[in-house]
Amino acid sequence: MSGTLYFIQPAELVGTNRYKIGCSATNDMIRCKSYRVGTRYIMILECHQPFVVESVVKHRFELIFRRVAGKEYFEGDEHEMRRLFYETYLICTMGRTEMEL
Repeated sequence: MSGTLYFIQPAELVGTNRYKIGCSATNDMIRCKSYRVGTRYIMILECHQPFVVESVVKHRFELIFRRVAGKEYFEGDEHEMRRLFYETYLICTMGRTEMEL
């Protein structure tokens, strides 16, 4: 199953160091477009098994960043988060499993 994985800063969080990780089972961008005007779209990636990759990303984020307001929102340095988000995506798409991370 191909879909999207995204790292955004919803409009209501702009000006803070809080960000959201999410995914969608489709590539049509409808989920991303559903966020309010002013949302920052930091990284949107197409991937196979987006829910699996999202789970791995969230797990790795929980080891480093503070989780806030639910299971998909994290607080921390944007550049560090961006690096970890993309690094995890690359690891997952290169065929390594969650157990190997």
